[in-house]
Amino acid sequence: MKERAQEVHVRHLQREVRLPGLGDADAIHSAAQVLVEAAWLYPPEGGGFQARARQAYRVNPLLWSAVP
Repeated sequence: MKERAQEVHVRHLQREVRLPGLGDADAIHSAAQVLVEAAWLYPPEGGGFQARARQAYRVNPLLWSAVP
């Protein structure tokens, strides 16, 4: 929240942030799905022609207007 990120990257959370209980990609995707359902995040977009799609959730910009 304090960084006002535009996207949440699964790999970044997994390798650098390391939140308790969110150690693997499946757990991170499950938690992100709850935030998608609450309209805080948007689901990842298709990977296009990439062999491995980027796993990033866009942050709903309305969230930042609600946070001082």
